[in-house]
Amino acid sequence: MFLLPLLLSFQGGPIQLEKRVPRPIERPSNPPSPSSGPNIVRRGPFASIQVNVDALGGNKKGDAANEPSIAIDPTNPRRIVIGWRQFDTIRSSFRKNGWSYSKDGGKSWAAGATIQSNLFNSDPVLDTDLSGKFYYLSYPGGRSLKVFRSSNGGQSWTGPTNLTGGDKAWMLVDKSNSIGKGNIYVIWQVLHGPNTFMRSTDGGNSFKGPYAVANWPTFGTMAQDSAGNLYAFGLRRQSFGTFVLDKSVNAKDKTKTPTFSSRFVNMGGRMAFAKTPNPQGLLGQAQVVVDPSRRGYVYLLCSVDPSGSDPLDVHFVRSTDGGRTFSAPVRVNDDSRTNGAWQWHGTISVSPTGRIDVVWNDTRNSRGNARLSETFYSYSLDAGKTWSKNVPIGPQWNSSLGWPRQNKIGDYYHALSDKAVMNLAYATTYNGEQDVYFIRIGDCNKNGIHDGVDLRNGTSFDANQNTIPDECEFCQTDLGFGGGTIKLSVCGDDLTKAGSRASLDVQGGPANAPVILLFSAGRLNPPIKFPFGGSIVPDLLRSPSVVFTGFVTNSRGHVGATLKGGSSNLLTLYAQAVQVQGTKILLSNALKIRTGR
Repeated sequence: MFLLPLLLSFQGGPIQLEKRVPRPIERPSNPPSPSSGPNIVRRGPFASIQVNVDALGGNKKGDAANEPSIAIDPTNPRRIVIGWRQFDTIRSSFRKNGWSYSKDGGKSWAAGATIQSNLFNSDPVLDTDLSGKFYYLSYPGGRSLKVFRSSNGGQSWTGPTNLTGGDKAWMLVDKSNSIGKGNIYVIWQVLHGPNTFMRSTDGGNSFKGPYAVANWPTFGTMAQDSAGNLYAFGLRRQSFGTFVLDKSVNAKDKTKTPTFSSRFVNMGGRMAFAKTPNPQGLLGQAQVVVDPSRRGYVYLLCSVDPSGSDPLDVHFVRSTDGGRTFSAPVRVNDDSRTNGAWQWHGTISVSPTGRIDVVWNDTRNSRGNARLSETFYSYSLDAGKTWSKNVPIGPQWNSSLGWPRQNKIGDYYHALSDKAVMNLAYATTYNGEQDVYFIRIGDCNKNGIHDGVDLRNGTSFDANQNTIPDECEFCQTDLGFGGGTIKLSVCGDDLTKAGSRASLDVQGGPANAPVILLFSAGRLNPPIKFPFGGSIVPDLLRSPSVVFTGFVTNSRGHVGATLKGGSSNLLTLYAQAVQVQGTKILLSNALKIRTGR
């Protein structure tokens, strides 16, 4: 017997971002062109599904869709609604309140439509109440806003309810355990102040206000904890280097006038506006989320321009005492500080279990071209103390393609996290024009558990250290012939590539138990039937062959050994695993493994 050629080891002035355009170029009789191009874009295990599609699920040529917002029915998470700014032609800056809905958790989407097909609407923000009713906020221009409602999963809308408001508004529906449950809160930027907050206590039938908000948080979002404390985060007025977090403890109480207290926050840089990746827009809003699993934990995120030559980074700050004090800024992107890359449109969400998910657009691989981005993802399982290795979730795209007569791809993305994944609505130009996509990030093996938790628990492995569980990548050929109880797999990199690594896993048998691995360059033909079920495939009498002993499954019943490929000789191996359970001997399926180069 010979050892295999494999090494095994365990492994400035006031800015109005949305201006009303009085005359549209497009007409109802001049719709976008028929569908052309794919509606699913893949990179590795990540699949982005286009949302603004036609009735056949294909792309509409010649239009533009950006600045998406997402809402998910808490009573039925398979019902999702995404809204966006819809431009029926890129020859115009006239936009409408576009939307689509999904009944199957985002696998497919209804044909995109507009709520008011002939009227200007912008800045969509969506949310739901605890009963599953959807709300859609639109900005029609000036000092006004509209709220639409849907009681059938976004299939149709009623309204609008008109209210005082302004540019770059944000909406939040109260889902707390407080007396404010069901309230609707709306805030907007200081340009249309001085009072910038409205509240509905009757499910959106009417709104009262506007009320004063201390220091006018601008270009940001809102969040709420389970006690009903409301947080609003943004710039102080339009000072791009000064961030402020406002908190109201009484906005939930309809008998009281809402009041806000403020804390200034060091985000480690300035918010960016009108830079190369997004020439007429923000490069991401200030975002706030509350950790539902840790009382008093509030998380802040923004793409900011730090001191020095680095143009833009994604910075994270946390408070553990309900917004009274804050940590120092933490840089989420892990690229070099001297490569001149832009990390823009930083977006954050937090799961019910406290996992923090962050995405952003990143030019680190563009060789200095600030218009070429990839959308990256990172997560934290320890309240933001440490972050996973950054991983791209889609192919490179050009942010300058498909501009309508407004040179930007919107000012924000929007995401919501559940136990297993980050549900992201984002805009890119995969089709050579601006389109909106939906993606579920973080559960590549679809077991209902986040990949990071699988890796931490030892039920998945990451031999090539790219944060993606190896079973979601390249897997060696499964030949079958197993006894039906334990499963052998070798997944990760293609082992014929230089520097490749893959994990060998055995699962389905007893935990903390020995495993015997059989490898041979020869294959029995026919295989020898095994008395306990299955058939033996490796021909151990042929050289090279080897029997490995000494492996033991972990407490979860997995092995997780690392195979290193890319040696100078190309070799085909056949492998099986054997375990003993009581008086029974368990035989795995057989694998055909290609290694070397």
